[in-house]
Amino acid sequence: MSEVLLILVIALLVVGPGKLPELAKTLGKGYAQFKRSLNDLKSAVNIDDLDIAPNKTVKDAYRDHWEKKKQSTESAAEASAEAKAETAQTAKEETSDTAEVKGKETNG
Repeated sequence: MSEVLLILVIALLVVGPGKLPELAKTLGKGYAQFKRSLNDLKSAVNIDDLDIAPNKTVKDAYRDHWEKKKQSTESAAEASAEAKAETAQTAKEETSDTAEVKGKETNG
């Protein structure tokens, strides 16, 4: 604990009280980005998740793994687009039904 306090005091003397919060914010963002990059790298290199057959190379296993991931992402995007189209169609039908009812009320 005393080491951390010493580092903070030195940082305060070197940087100054005005710039210290800005420096801390920048360091925090950099650390968060570093952690994200490290996690991405870990997930990319994680061989345990791959289904490697005895006659398959690691390169082929990675290619298959990423192709499956890409296909699942594309199918999720297609499903989302279909859902949006259905919602738009339903809204359009409801709007036309409402217009017909209003037209009948004013004509009747």
